[in-house]
Amino acid sequence: MKQVKKSNLNPAIECQYCKELRPLSVHLYELAQFCSYLDNTVDYIDGSSKRKVKSKVISDWLKLASQLEKVEIDAWKFEDITPHLYCEPLADEVDSNTSHFSDYSTALTRFIFVTNALEETYRFVAQNYEQLANSQCIPKNKRLKKASMQAAALIDSIPTQIFPKHFDHLVDNYVSLFNDYSKEYKTEISAFKDTLPRTSSYGLNIVRNIRNHVAHGVFPLIDNLEYFGARKGERDFLIQLLRYSCKLAAIFIQILIGKFNHGFESVEYQRCKAIDDKEFHYFITNCTNEYIANLHIEGEFSFIYAFYSNDEEE
Repeated sequence: MKQVKKSNLNPAIECQYCKELRPLSVHLYELAQFCSYLDNTVDYIDGSSKRKVKSKVISDWLKLASQLEKVEIDAWKFEDITPHLYCEPLADEVDSNTSHFSDYSTALTRFIFVTNALEETYRFVAQNYEQLANSQCIPKNKRLKKASMQAAALIDSIPTQIFPKHFDHLVDNYVSLFNDYSKEYKTEISAFKDTLPRTSSYGLNIVRNIRNHVAHGVFPLIDNLEYFGARKGERDFLIQLLRYSCKLAAIFIQILIGKFNHGFESVEYQRCKAIDDKEFHYFITNCTNEYIANLHIEGEFSFIYAFYSNDEEE
């Protein structure tokens, strides 16, 4: 196993682009709050079925992911002998397994929450695909059916000038991680066989591929390095891949929601807009559709302190 590469998710790395990024949990929280203040609802039709898709649901999954601290695994739970009868080396091994699988399960769970938000985003923007297909004169029998593939096509139709800051840098880092993953685990690449590496949706299709591996149970479930057969750096590499996948999934949600939302329709936003007060004016001035493009970047405004400007704090 190769050593874990430096990445924008490591705060110790002084990349000129990566050091501008917010921590993943804050990034996810900002995006969750943005989707909540939108509170948009659209109709999604899948074959003969129809349902409502809400940006609030996207928000709820992202908020869960942002607030997730630790999944607790109890490696002692089904041991035949009570812990106080164990010799010290064996007890240390079980404790180590608890820590190892807790860390790994936390990364997997966060990724599942984020990709659930991404899946709902596909359905949220799906109604826009027909207009794109019409503009490209795509025959009815050749149009994409899956919402995920429709979303990828929509991504490729959006001008890159309005993409989130450092988009290319983030995708390049992610592609490098994914290539190492594919070589190391000889995984089947099924989600984007016909996608060119330099299309805007290439990174999204990698996220889809990782999501499929997790959903289908083929993503590596590795042993504890300290006591079993895992290789040095293997767990850290795979956790990093999962975290970076969360980062890229959020970036693509930003692009799709930023382009295809219906404006801020939530009751909370309208109340804030109606109040003639300096603090609420600060919020309304900064909570704009333009904010979604750069909410992953450190800045003066944040939903965590949405009603307090720096001047007021000083």
